[in-house]
Amino acid sequence: MNRLKCVQKIGGYYLLFILCKILADLFVLFFVSGSDISSSMSDQELYRAVSEVISQNASLVLLATYVLTGMYLLIKRTKSRRSLLAVKGLYGRVTVKKMIFGALMGASAGMWSFVILRLNETVKSPFEVFVKSMQPSAVPEPLWLKITASIVAAAVIEEVLFRGIILSYFLLLTRPVSACICQALLFATLFDGTNGWVYAFALGLITSLAVLRVSNIKAAIFIRLAFNGIMLMLDSCCAHIFSDPLSIRFMLIAGGILFVFFGSLYFGGRTSKRIVVRPR
Repeated sequence: MNRLKCVQKIGGYYLLFILCKILADLFVLFFVSGSDISSSMSDQELYRAVSEVISQNASLVLLATYVLTGMYLLIKRTKSRRSLLAVKGLYGRVTVKKMIFGALMGASAGMWSFVILRLNETVKSPFEVFVKSMQPSAVPEPLWLKITASIVAAAVIEEVLFRGIILSYFLLLTRPVSACICQALLFATLFDGTNGWVYAFALGLITSLAVLRVSNIKAAIFIRLAFNGIMLMLDSCCAHIFSDPLSIRFMLIAGGILFVFFGSLYFGGRTSKRIVVRPR
């Protein structure tokens, strides 16, 4: 596969995700907004009303986005009768021990990130519901909807799309580490603001490197499940800790130490197999 074809594929899958997000917004506005939005509103009132509807139904928008994206990928996979990954080196065998270390690394990173995001609520992303859930909402969303959208669907669809399909095409264009950096940069464009960009870039880089370490996309999915899960759990059950400065410092230090410890266990040691990039 030539370089131009790889770039086209990367751009196409990225725009697919953006399009699914737009369609999800329209779906929520059409079926949920009801009489809150009318043609008699001024442009400013219409913008405010639309933003409020989308914000109050963030989990539903996310779930619709991931369902649309997943349906397209599933249909494409069924029609082509072949893997959507561009290379053959992302189906390695991963041990249970590595999965556990990866999940614990993701959970500790989630605990550390939860504190940072709560201390700096300027981080906003249209795709990460646990960031939106930290902002006050007049209409609380059901917990099962948050779990389905921000933990399960986000971990599976985003990781398969970015750390699986898109990363596989970057691997055909450049070296593995450079491919991880390029993929993380692309993933970060989904976020708003400098802080959000840095946060998303770090998350995308760590999960993509985790995939290359074991040559299996499942690694990124397990890490994201633990990361998103601990973020949502802490937000739902432990928001009161921010009234105590000592608890904040403890979570920051403990999360950082645990992340480094489990990260060294996951990435450390000898690897029995280097990723082999071979075009399909």
